[in-house]
Amino acid sequence: MAGTDVVGVGLVAGAQNADAGVSVPESHRTIISTSIDIFDHDGNNIGYIQSIAPSQTRNVTAVRHINSIDAGRIVEAAPGPANYTMNVNGFALYDEQNDGSLIQRIGGSITAEAMKSLEEQSIPFNIVITETHPSKQVVTKTVYHDCWLTNYSHPVNIGSALIAETASIFVTWIGKG
Repeated sequence: MAGTDVVGVGLVAGAQNADAGVSVPESHRTIISTSIDIFDHDGNNIGYIQSIAPSQTRNVTAVRHINSIDAGRIVEAAPGPANYTMNVNGFALYDEQNDGSLIQRIGGSITAEAMKSLEEQSIPFNIVITETHPSKQVVTKTVYHDCWLTNYSHPVNIGSALIAETASIFVTWIGKG
């Protein structure tokens, strides 16, 4: 290809040659704003999470042939209901030393002492992931309802926040907000 200049050829269109490759529209070249907040059942924002890894599992029961030439062959797979869990990092609970503190709300205590064991959580909480597309201003919310702590690290008091570096959470159900 002597004497031929090839500029901006590639999969994604470059600034020098907008017609080359696949063009990515401006509306998709943005960083989506995300917040992960903890709410009590009264709708009060009582904490936040820095990172979250939700997962889903379910059992599938194999229904098999019996008393036939192909006995044991799976003829149907019966899926069970899903179980929802998540691992989180930066699990921070607001502690304002008043009736609105998270420790009082999920521990059910009248004092502002930190929970010492998982059995002290007597009230579930909700986790809301809010994503906002900056150029379109479209807001999408995913709500993890009635969450229970199943594992958490030793909390450390830092100022007005109670922080457990990692936590595992059981989720009752998922919905859109």
